[in-house]
Amino acid sequence: MAESVIVSPFGFKLPVGFPVGLRVLAVDSDAVGLEELKFMLHLCGYYVTGKKTAEEAVEEVRRSEEGFDIVMTEVHMPGMGGFELLRRVKNRLPVIMFSDDEGVETVMRSVVGGACDYMAKPLRTDMIRGIWQHVLRRKLNIIAAAAAPERRNSSLPNYPVAAAAAPERQNSSLPNYRWRRRQVAVLLTDNLRRQQGVAGVAMGKRRRRRQRRRWEE
Repeated sequence: MAESVIVSPFGFKLPVGFPVGLRVLAVDSDAVGLEELKFMLHLCGYYVTGKKTAEEAVEEVRRSEEGFDIVMTEVHMPGMGGFELLRRVKNRLPVIMFSDDEGVETVMRSVVGGACDYMAKPLRTDMIRGIWQHVLRRKLNIIAAAAAPERRNSSLPNYPVAAAAAPERQNSSLPNYRWRRRQVAVLLTDNLRRQQGVAGVAMGKRRRRRQRRRWEE
């Protein structure tokens, strides 16, 4: 495995010729599926380390966190499954989950749990070729967090490229998300006003019915 790296304009290290040379930890309990995944990753020019259990993958990351750029793991495996592997390594490396299970619950659990992507089997080379984008995005997020620590307590979305390249945002072509939040607030307020109006009409009808019953008595 080549050890040569280059330093990006943002200060972090990348393999020479990036994304060629991306270091992938692939995990699948199915031996045939794992070999197919490794073959496709090699076709993309990526270096691959394959493991058949999540336990082995966790230990590999613990021993050599700097030796990998991204993890790809099957969701359903004997013993420790993909979700537990995700929980243990998501703060160290970006994790892509894959499975033949396309259920909404499985996909949502993966994404909400911290996976950067979910791929449905059968995997294809064109699906895998772009995984380098998750590595670059994570590195940019780290740079942005270090450059603008005050944003950590903000409820606004984090857009790392804009934070690193144009902190002032005044001349940026990116949307103004503060304006969008105000617009949503206005829409919500109008909706509440309509609901209040409907509730007021209903209360008026009930009041008139009570008065009519009193007169009849």
